[in-house]
Amino acid sequence: MFGEPWSRSCCVYCPFQASKAGIKEMVARWRAEPLAAAQALLLEHRALALNPNMTLFKASAAVDVAETYGLVRVLAGFRELLENAGWALHDVRRIHHARRHDPTRRGPVWRSVATVATGTQRRMRTELDRLAAAAGAHTSIDRDTASPEPH
Repeated sequence: MFGEPWSRSCCVYCPFQASKAGIKEMVARWRAEPLAAAQALLLEHRALALNPNMTLFKASAAVDVAETYGLVRVLAGFRELLENAGWALHDVRRIHHARRHDPTRRGPVWRSVATVATGTQRRMRTELDRLAAAAGAHTSIDRDTASPEPH
């Protein structure tokens, strides 16, 4: 319209840009704006910490897209953001109610998120291990996106 190319979305973390039709353009944009893309990965990382189903894109996690397309600068920026970020432990609780007129179906969900502790990543992992041991449980890491090496 104005002789200038327009991005599919103005926000680099838009969940609708990773469609089959838009993925190539998004990857090119992430290559051109690695810090913005790293911030999108951080946004997703925090969402996944609260809910493991909350990937940024429907078909895959944003970090998987960055790894698949070899976006080394994006991944390095993401790791740097994680290293410099404040960390927190949260007590997350959910109460699933039955649907009002059909108790066999899930209805509204009440959620509570309370901060238990804040500090460095190492301190929070130590505190989580301590809390788990006190409760007779153990911790595990599904995926360590903060590791120094790409996956």
